[in-house]
Amino acid sequence: MKKILLTIAAVCFSASLFAGGLVTNTNQSAAWTRLQARNASLSTDAVYYNPAGTVFMKPGIHVSVSNQTISQTRNINTSYPILNGVSATETREFIGDVFAPVFPSIYGVFNTGKFAISAAFNPIGGGGGATFGDGIPRIEYDPALIASSLALSGAPVTGYELEANFEASSIYFGYQVNIAYKINDMLSVAVGGRLVTAKNTYNGYLRNVNLNFGGTMTPVSDVFSTLAGQATAGATSATGAATQVQGIITAGFGGLTLPELVTATVIDQPTADALAAGLVALGGDPTGLTATQLEQAFSGAAATLTATAAELTGQGQVYGSLMDQEADVLQTATGFAPIISVNFSPI
Repeated sequence: MKKILLTIAAVCFSASLFAGGLVTNTNQSAAWTRLQARNASLSTDAVYYNPAGTVFMKPGIHVSVSNQTISQTRNINTSYPILNGVSATETREFIGDVFAPVFPSIYGVFNTGKFAISAAFNPIGGGGGATFGDGIPRIEYDPALIASSLALSGAPVTGYELEANFEASSIYFGYQVNIAYKINDMLSVAVGGRLVTAKNTYNGYLRNVNLNFGGTMTPVSDVFSTLAGQATAGATSATGAATQVQGIITAGFGGLTLPELVTATVIDQPTADALAAGLVALGGDPTGLTATQLEQAFSGAAATLTATAAELTGQGQVYGSLMDQEADVLQTATGFAPIISVNFSPI
């Protein structure tokens, strides 16, 4: 018998630990912290856990007011490889402090012996706020990704730093009313409803993004201005080369390569060398390309560099994602749920 009772107790305790959902609270009275199985409660918190059971309380008026003060941490671990502090063998932890000084539960029951009317007010979900002093991983994704992308593109960028913060709170208040009826000494039923008002807030910021540019932490705006100037110069050079080659094409020599153009005395060797070097500097390979293909390569490079310059001077999404920014979000909602309760006590 002892083994059976222990097994039942273990199963019930495990079920209580994993009960509820992402926004569901189960600790709806201070008594829950002593016994995490209130589903058959015949105390005043039965208004929430067992509305039909309120009719088995002593006739009269019953009131319960309790509060809990809750403190905990919420930790987010990330292995996103390009974030600061993350390596092949080490993850990074973002720590959020959660504090709810007031977590009330208020219950009232009026029992006539055959009928019981009850009401409740308590946080059905949420009930606290979390503060991440260093932000959360998502805030750092864009700076880390752009720093990595610039490094891969050949820019002298080797890292980043920033200031970030993120705060979130969630509260779902429940307003509940029930009426219970005692059928006999073993069985009772109850009907009721709960109105829920929800409020979520999110506040945070991303500030002072600096990139390690050539060994010095430099404001991102200065880095982008420098790179934009380089891109603009490259676009101007590419546009000039494309215009020069277009003249050759217009003259009817679009199908000749640079060596063939020199042999045909259309251009001299220094000009051919300059055009070849210009395309190499832009990341292209002039080998075997005709004048028409050279013009297309230079025009394409000019268009890409012009777009890059625009992006880096604040006209595009990449630049904007690294500027100082703040979040101030408020979400509200209202819902209603019917409640049907049955209490059966065979013993």
